[in-house]
Amino acid sequence: MIVDILSNIYKVKLINLINKILPSIFWIFCFLPINLNPENFNEYTIINQIRLVIPFLLVLTFFIYKLEIKKHFLLNENFFNFILFITYFVLAIFFIFLNFKLNSYLNIYWGIAMLISYLHIYLFANKTRQLKIFLIISLMLIFFICIFFISKIILFAFEEKKIIHLYGIYGNDQNYLAITNNPPRSSGLTRMALILNIALTIYLMKSKKSFLVRNIFTVMIIFFGFFLLTFQSRTTTFIYYTCTIIFIIIFYKKKFISYKKIFILIITVPSLLSAIYINYSTTYKVTEDLSYSYNYKNTNTPIFDVIKKKAEIYLLRNTLDNGNFSSQRFDNWKTIVKNSKENFFNGYGFQSDRKIINQSVHNVYLYALICSGIIGMFLIFLISCRASWTSLIILFHYIYLRKNYDTIDLISVFLTIVFLQRGLLETSYGVYSIDYLFFIICLFINENNYKKRLET
Repeated sequence: MIVDILSNIYKVKLINLINKILPSIFWIFCFLPINLNPENFNEYTIINQIRLVIPFLLVLTFFIYKLEIKKHFLLNENFFNFILFITYFVLAIFFIFLNFKLNSYLNIYWGIAMLISYLHIYLFANKTRQLKIFLIISLMLIFFICIFFISKIILFAFEEKKIIHLYGIYGNDQNYLAITNNPPRSSGLTRMALILNIALTIYLMKSKKSFLVRNIFTVMIIFFGFFLLTFQSRTTTFIYYTCTIIFIIIFYKKKFISYKKIFILIITVPSLLSAIYINYSTTYKVTEDLSYSYNYKNTNTPIFDVIKKKAEIYLLRNTLDNGNFSSQRFDNWKTIVKNSKENFFNGYGFQSDRKIINQSVHNVYLYALICSGIIGMFLIFLISCRASWTSLIILFHYIYLRKNYDTIDLISVFLTIVFLQRGLLETSYGVYSIDYLFFIICLFINENNYKKRLET
């Protein structure tokens, strides 16, 4: 009798433990497909093929399991946002079927990926604590990823005994887990550095840790701030200084007197160090033609052997562009709008911008337009408006009405602002990416905090 009782107790504890751990494990799996292309599935190693497949099997299985016990799924308070997202996914997937001649049916993968990850988050839409756990896990993931690749750059600089020009830098045979030849580009690294810089800054401002811990965080903030500026991504730099202005307003209104010296350091030192580094970084003479392939596939080439050539091509492209440093964005936008006019209500499905202009369209609204037509663009616009409203109201309450929010709440607000700004010059949360995964978590955290304030 006693043995049975103890056995049942341990079973209950085990089930509770599994129910707590599994959601986070499955969320980590959502990051695995990033930086892979389903169109190259047959060319990938078995490990990369598993990276593309396993998240769907596990997350979908978990979703079905949770759906059975979540009887009021459709009665969720966030059902309006749910409809907006789902309609966008369905439209873009549908238009792929109509445009097989232009688009690849394999890009349906990205619609399903966005759908499954969103449904996983939606199951916990009203459980703010679990959402915050997801956000913390996501921050930890990109922390280790960013540190891994930045350390590669630092080690290379020491080995070569020279300063590396970081604009346009990326290697060709290293990766997130040393199992693929698709590392993130400098734009990806600077985006991760920006997220970490903002998260750590908010943590430092809100924490009451020891002097040593505060100094460690100060160094990390300066470290990520320096690198995000030194990679010279214009979009990220603009967002960084926008957030810095907001931090200055918060500092002034909240009167964090004890953090005065630290605050001055974290907003000035990264800019000074990056300016000095860029001024003395290696400059390259352009000697090769632009025909050099961006998709360098020789996996036997050591990492960063192609850095010099990549930097040369980026510099030459900007030089030949008659002073236009938009990376051809305006011309690409005109092309996308022109194609959309020919088929105003219909889109061409996920990743169709890469089929039409052979690269990203660099705007979340135009991406939605070319993928899912005018309706899809309107849906993304509504999602963006709602995200903007909840974020700004929470920020206003915190700064001017002196409402209290914890560290993760503020990180969520700031990251939402970051992605909304990135959406103007990048596809950001409109496509399956790190931006998208962070955005949907922050969206629900902000919704919960917004509704909580309305009730009080």
